[in-house]
Amino acid sequence: RDLKARYRGSVLGVFWSLLEPLALLAMMTFVFGFMLRAPSNGLPYPVFIFSGLLPWLLFSRATMATAGSLQENMGLISKVYFPRLALPISKALSLLMDLAIALAVVIVVTLIYGVAIAPTAYLVPAFLMLGVITAFAIGTWLAAVNVKYRDVQVVVPMLVQVLFFVSPVLYSGT
Repeated sequence: RDLKARYRGSVLGVFWSLLEPLALLAMMTFVFGFMLRAPSNGLPYPVFIFSGLLPWLLFSRATMATAGSLQENMGLISKVYFPRLALPISKALSLLMDLAIALAVVIVVTLIYGVAIAPTAYLVPAFLMLGVITAFAIGTWLAAVNVKYRDVQVVVPMLVQVLFFVSPVLYSGT
């Protein structure tokens, strides 16, 4: 339902789910790949950054969406009885369709650069599901804290931004 609501009335439709990853890919490739010459473990930098950027975007979007889910739906929670965890779960899982579309683009970019897809690629869904579960856990905890302390909704985007630059998404971890 969230997915239909997000794209209803949109002329470009699915393109909006690709706009942020592609814009970040272009910016990060230019700054870190061409200007700073960051190491990429022998891979072309766009393939390296895009394959790390998508799981991170899934994690960050899911964390921020679940962290604000209870506060955004306070009117619904106070009027109708239903499992409260349904809100953060639906927020986290609704992003999987965007991820599936973006993963198709990763495969295309990988093939354009002539990089062989590893035989362990079948583990990618399990890795992504682990990211969704982790984001759900952190986001649900933050959502509960956000109900009592409203400042959490201001701190979460800043915390996610700091974690982006601390984690090895832009640079090689080895």
